[in-house]
Amino acid sequence: MSDKPDEHGRYFLFDSDGAPFYVKPTFMNRWGPGAWISWLRGLPLPGDDGDTYYPQGYFIPDVGPKAFEGKGRDYFQKTMERLEKERTGQCPFAVP
Repeated sequence: MSDKPDEHGRYFLFDSDGAPFYVKPTFMNRWGPGAWISWLRGLPLPGDDGDTYYPQGYFIPDVGPKAFEGKGRDYFQKTMERLEKERTGQCPFAVP
């Protein structure tokens, strides 16, 4: 998994043993030795089937069921800001 997000705030996985979820479709991921092995096994490659396997990576607030993708970002941001001010160095689940 990438250590830091890209310029769009998205993270990527570097390889997969099955479906290539969140794997960036680079030249090596689509045409390298590992890609040939995946292709011979009948597995999809990064970038196949459009956005089905999220080749654009993932945005942490969007992780979860597809029905909730893009929802709750305002709540997420407000909660993060509140926790950074109120609960510095303490458990966020403890009752104040």
